[in-house]
Amino acid sequence: SVMIYTNNYVYAYSGFTTTGTQWYLPLIRAEFAGLSTGVQVVNAGATDVSTTINYNGQIWPDYNAANATDYTCTVTATLPASSSITFYNAGTWDFDDVLGANDGQITGGDCQTNGDTTFNAAGGMFLGSATITTNGEVAVMVNDANASGSSSGAYNGFLATEAAASLISPLARVAFASFTSGTQVQNICGTDVTVSTTYSTSPLVSVTAPSLPDQLIAAGSSYTFYVGAGTGYDGWLGSLTASTADGDCLVGITNDAKTGGDASVFNTFAMP
Repeated sequence: SVMIYTNNYVYAYSGFTTTGTQWYLPLIRAEFAGLSTGVQVVNAGATDVSTTINYNGQIWPDYNAANATDYTCTVTATLPASSSITFYNAGTWDFDDVLGANDGQITGGDCQTNGDTTFNAAGGMFLGSATITTNGEVAVMVNDANASGSSSGAYNGFLATEAAASLISPLARVAFASFTSGTQVQNICGTDVTVSTTYSTSPLVSVTAPSLPDQLIAAGSSYTFYVGAGTGYDGWLGSLTASTADGDCLVGITNDAKTGGDASVFNTFAMP
């Protein structure tokens, strides 16, 4: 595993023993809740690799879900041999700034249709997921941080072989020790799937477990299962299971954040 400690935060993610040509990333955002996501793609091979990221999510002009609009964007860049590149888009940083000599180009989606070089140009914050596709073997990790560097986390991208019909987040909580968790579940299959959730309460607390309705997740999209503070479940602690009857379609991560402060991000686990 890898740990990078700087100022008030730690990045921790597992080292890679497997590479692939298709990677799934359940959480991508640009200035949503003050955090933005960068995607690092590394090519350990001896030849250049064409790398494409497909963003799939919504643009939020505010935090009212009724005002969010669907949004996609496709960006392609060259990943040199024995090197890495970062896909990142937030604030005044656009894809040209970040990719530079790697010849990054917007090649599809709503961003190309509308001529948007940043998510901000689309009219708000971005929240969604992404898929990385390459013509050579690569590894992918993701980092999610706020502008001040006081809150951040990292997680490994997922290969299709890691997807499952049921996932578990071993930690879930609602305003417990000032931390609240959200779990982002991505559907990697080619058809929509219905996902149900089960919250299991730790014996450490007596607060009733929350519940959420089933959620239809579109092909290639993600959804955030989240129970916020002030909803009647403050002080709850336990775990979360997300399941579908539609096959091995799910990958996910959990974001565990302190109000106005530190955060951690970790991969969920596939259940047998």
